Amino acid sequence: MGKVLLPQHLHRLGDVLVSCKNMHDFLLQVVKYSTLISTSMYAQLVVGKDSTTLTFKHSVPDFSPHSTAFESAMVIIITLLKKLLSQETIGLKEVHLTRSSPLQSCYQDFFQADVHFRATGHSLVICNSKLSQPLPLFDAKIRAYQEQLIQQDL
Repeated sequence: MGKVLLPQHLHRLGDVLVSCKNMHDFLLQVVKYSTLISTSMYAQLVVGKDSTTLTFKHSVPDFSPHSTAFESAMVIIITLLKKLLSQETIGLKEVHLTRSSPLQSCYQDFFQADVHFRATGHSLVICNSKLSQPLPLFDAKIRAYQEQLIQQDL
């Protein structure tokens, strides 16, 4: 848990994420608030021609959190998007994990994408064609209100 965002504020962050306009907006909010959830890592979003990559990196030099922290964040993001879209597949093309391959099939079954183990970092690669897909709970007013509350608490 981050030192900045207290557990009772996670509900507000969840409201911000579920009230996003589309998947791209959702991923931008993950990047914006990633250091509030964990002060030992941060997220970056890189938009390419055909796909967008959400990468998680260490924010503390010479400190390497266990890969489980990164994997947990990735699972939460994918699970929330699957629930919001009521779909098992969300346009995820690849998943990159630093761990070795214990049970590759269970990872591929969950992510519904190619999973690459022993990668140099942790990332999710998503098809750009899916990023504009609207999220059903989009509400600009709720999102703005919840973001305002988060900012007041910082």
